Amino acid sequence: MRWHTRLKVAPFLFLAPYLVGLFLFWIYPVAYAFYLSLFRVRGLWETPTFVGLKNYFNLFSDQRFLSALANTSIYAAASVFIILACALSLALLIHHPKVRYKHLFRTTYFLPMLTSGVVIAIMFALIFDQEYGALNNYLMAPLGLGNIRWLRDPSFVMPSIIIVGLWKFTGINTLYFLVGLQNIPDDVREAAIIDGTSPVQRFVYVVLPMLKPILTFVVVLAIVGSFQMFAEPYLLASGGGPQDSGLFMTVYLYITAFQQVEFGYASAIGYTMVFIIFGLSLLQMKLMGTFKGEG
Repeated sequence: MRWHTRLKVAPFLFLAPYLVGLFLFWIYPVAYAFYLSLFRVRGLWETPTFVGLKNYFNLFSDQRFLSALANTSIYAAASVFIILACALSLALLIHHPKVRYKHLFRTTYFLPMLTSGVVIAIMFALIFDQEYGALNNYLMAPLGLGNIRWLRDPSFVMPSIIIVGLWKFTGINTLYFLVGLQNIPDDVREAAIIDGTSPVQRFVYVVLPMLKPILTFVVVLAIVGSFQMFAEPYLLASGGGPQDSGLFMTVYLYITAFQQVEFGYASAIGYTMVFIIFGLSLLQMKLMGTFKGEG
């Protein structure tokens, strides 16, 4: 009897470290953050004051939060319509039968993802430097555009961050698209060619529909990643940039929690981000037909 009891208990003992870690470092913090979002908590030692949903309602009249939401949304849109478009174009180019050294391209495109966000921010801060940066000296000056204040002019802060995202995330998304392209059967392409379709028609009516699973995955990943991006905008825009032109929601959450020490309001910002990400992901999957039945 004791032997059978040990056999029943043993799996739970092996799972115990994981379950304890899951509770301590995920379930409890998530639940406690929602609890804090219903209170006004200013400082480490102040007694929390229950305010209900007031923190959430205050977000709609908080100009800094609205600026952060707008900036993050602009970057998310750029991730989908610029970064992913460039990644798909590169994938189509590399997938062409005449292109050689494909493995070298795949390795090179993955390297930016291995680089720390802090290192990337420092590197691009030097590139964007108004006086000595490579971008102004080797690209803008020959075009007669002068020294652009990339990280000091409100009009150029967001394009600068998008350029950073383009450099960092185009490669990994190219690899995702390459996987999808390699899974398209050759006989489908050959049948489309025999039917007399043009390259554009093959792309629209053959390639894109068969890339739908990968496309759904990378779009959702791009949206989630945009709302979680922190190191690059925080360091490049110095915590928000001029006129909050580079203020992201993650940066505003950090400022609210650890500089202004308003943990309740910061928790409300965090949960608002969760709701937005969840809603946008569901909308995207619905638009892509993820929830439709097979039959």
